[in-house]
Amino acid sequence: MKKKTIITFAAGAVTASVAGFLVLGNMFIDAALNTDRIKTKGNKTLKKNRGEEDLPEYTPGIRCQDPGRYSDDPENYQNAYIVQDTLTLHSRFYPSDSHSYVIFHYGYSSNLTVMGPIIHKLHEHGYNVLAVEPRGHGESQGHYTSMGWYEKDDMVHWIQYLVERDPEARILLYGISMGASTVMLTLGEKLPDNVVGAVEDCGYTSLMEEYVYQCHTTTHYPTFVLLAGDVVTRMKLGFSYFNVNCTRALQKNSRPLLVIHGTEDTFVPYEMAQKNYNATTGEKKLLAVDGATHARSSSKDPELYWKTFFSFADRHLG
Repeated sequence: MKKKTIITFAAGAVTASVAGFLVLGNMFIDAALNTDRIKTKGNKTLKKNRGEEDLPEYTPGIRCQDPGRYSDDPENYQNAYIVQDTLTLHSRFYPSDSHSYVIFHYGYSSNLTVMGPIIHKLHEHGYNVLAVEPRGHGESQGHYTSMGWYEKDDMVHWIQYLVERDPEARILLYGISMGASTVMLTLGEKLPDNVVGAVEDCGYTSLMEEYVYQCHTTTHYPTFVLLAGDVVTRMKLGFSYFNVNCTRALQKNSRPLLVIHGTEDTFVPYEMAQKNYNATTGEKKLLAVDGATHARSSSKDPELYWKTFFSFADRHLG
C-alpha cells in the first residue's frame, strides 16, 4: 500500500472516529439534558398516578387525588418573571403576610402540578412561597437543563428578586432531586444575609459521579459515552459535567443545611447524602428516612418529614 493511501486511510478513520464520537455525544445530551421532550410527552409520573387511591395527602405526584388542585389555582399565586441568558424564566409566587420566604425548586422533568401538595403544605404553614420553574420546564424558556449549573445562577437572581420585593425577607432555599443539587450549588455562591438556610432532599454529590453511578446500575452505558457527552456539552452548552459539583460548593457554605434522603434510594444513592452532609461547614442535620426511595421521603414518613422540616425552617425563618 502506497504511503499516500495509508495517510488518506488513516485520516479518514480519524475523521470517522471523531464524527462518531460527536454523534454519540449529541445523542447522550439529547437523552439526558434536552427538555423539549418533557413538554411534548408530558410528565410520566403525573400521567401514571393521577387518580390513584386516596393515600396520605402531602405527597408529590402520587398518593394524593388531583395533586395540582391548590398550586394550579390562579387565585393562590402571582406570576413572577426574570430574564437570564436571554431566557425568560417563570415562577409562581404564593404570598403570605410575613417576612418568611421559601424558594422551592423541584427536580428534573417534574412540574408545579406534581409538586402542588408540597407547595400547599409550605404555604398553609404561613410562608411566602416562590415556586421556581427551572429553565426548559413549564413556562420557563430554554431547550436544555444544566442539572443545576446555570440554574444556580438563576436561583441567585430569584433571591435578588425577593430581596428587592421585601428587604426584610428571610429566605430558606428548598429543593428536591435536581432542585436539591441546585440549592447546594447556590450555597457555594456569594449570597445576601437574607438567605438564612437551606433544605436539600435527595440531591446528588456531583453530576459526573451521578452519571457514572447510573451507567453502572441503570443505563449500563460504557464510560466513554459520558466523555463524549461531556465534550459535546462543553461545545454546545458551555459547561462540563465536572463543573457541577455540590460537595465542592458545600465546602464554601456556612449557612445551616438540612439534608434529607431515603435509605432505599437507588437513583441517587444514600451514600451521596452522607458525603454532602460531611462537606458542608455550617450548622447541619441529616434526616435519613428509612425505606424511602428517590424523592419519596415525604410520602414514606410524612409525619417525621414535616416535623423535622418545620422544626428546622421555623427556627431559622422565625
